[in-house]
Amino acid sequence: MNHPDQEDGERHVIPDGMAPLVRIGEIYGRAIEHTHTDVLVEWVDEVDGYQCKWFPAAESKIVKRECWHGLESL
Repeated sequence: MNHPDQEDGERHVIPDGMAPLVRIGEIYGRAIEHTHTDVLVEWVDEVDGYQCKWFPAAESKIVKRECWHGLESL
């Protein structure tokens, strides 16, 4: 797992049960932390299993549950 730039500001943890469903490219996951410009997303990949990675916030889009195509077990 990589980390955002330390100068990006404080990291904010999103409380359990409040993590928004997001899409980044072909990845569907949950945003679990964020800074001013980055978001930490967790998802389950059928090949590699559990994944967790920082992405630029501008690349993420919050999606409604009915439009989300991720695996439910995280």
